[in-house]
Amino acid sequence: MSDYARRLPKAELHVHLEGAIRPETLLTLAERHRIALPAHDLEGVRDFYRFRDFLHFIDVYTTICRCLRTPEDFYLVTKEFLAYQASLNVKYCETFFAPGHFIKQDADLGAIVDAITQARKEAARDLGVRMELIADISREMGAEFGVRIAKEMVRIKDRGVLGIGIGGAEAEFPAEWFEEAFRLGREAGMPVVAHAGEADGPKSVWSALNVLKAQRIGHGVRSIEDPALIAHLRDHQIPLEVCPTSNTCIGIYPDYAAHPLRKLVEAGCMVTLNSDDPPMFETDLVREYDVAITEFGLSRDQIEQIVLNGIRASFLSDAEKKVYLASFEAELATLRAEPLSV
Repeated sequence: MSDYARRLPKAELHVHLEGAIRPETLLTLAERHRIALPAHDLEGVRDFYRFRDFLHFIDVYTTICRCLRTPEDFYLVTKEFLAYQASLNVKYCETFFAPGHFIKQDADLGAIVDAITQARKEAARDLGVRMELIADISREMGAEFGVRIAKEMVRIKDRGVLGIGIGGAEAEFPAEWFEEAFRLGREAGMPVVAHAGEADGPKSVWSALNVLKAQRIGHGVRSIEDPALIAHLRDHQIPLEVCPTSNTCIGIYPDYAAHPLRKLVEAGCMVTLNSDDPPMFETDLVREYDVAITEFGLSRDQIEQIVLNGIRASFLSDAEKKVYLASFEAELATLRAEPLSV
């Protein structure tokens, strides 16, 4: 990895807590709860993590969620995740978690959020990395269950849930099914974001904007297929949470050369860079910036714009954004005299 990419100050807006758990930690959790894994040693679990196809990805993700049982588990994975983020010079992140899985396990979501919040506060104090939590509704669980999740998140939002999101199969479970869940979140003052324009095309993004009133779009890369949508995103500066390595791994695009990151940037869209589910795709935010430089050929100015977009597109208050932007600008200034090389 380039030293430049590592030293960039960073904010990440699209990363999943469950999907960021290391193979080592999954093995620890499985042993703690006596849950059988497809492998019984670290090398075997690492091999299980290696992405093969989308169905395998779902299998890994489901296995991870089965191994998360107690507030102590969530405290552990949050602490480890934020320690790793700090090592990448990530200063701020908005992180998805999937409460639906744990509602089905009859878990105490309030206690889980309390444990995550404790780990968040300790990381902010000790490591200088701040994290906010976004509850991600899985489309596959259906509209009625989505409302149940939203109601529960509204109930405990003051314990540390910032916003409401939605992920999963866009075409099979359209945005219209989840209008009420998102309305509940918005009426409670929670910002809302939607995965869209990934497995499905531009119509999914239009629905996320017009039906769910999403303030940001998770992925959104297939917006490039609709010039009118690109113009709308550009004119309204609606942020896109772009995850290039994730998109190529799961087959949205065959390789980086086919990926529209550069086109989205050159079209004037508000692009942010993100890692999605980092260990599953063998990436992290440093690698995503490195890829943006080496594979997409983005310039220093374009890279710095994306860095600052991570704060501008966040759900921080205007006053907090001002503080972070000043800090990021100061760090960027120290890098500008150095060559952009890898």
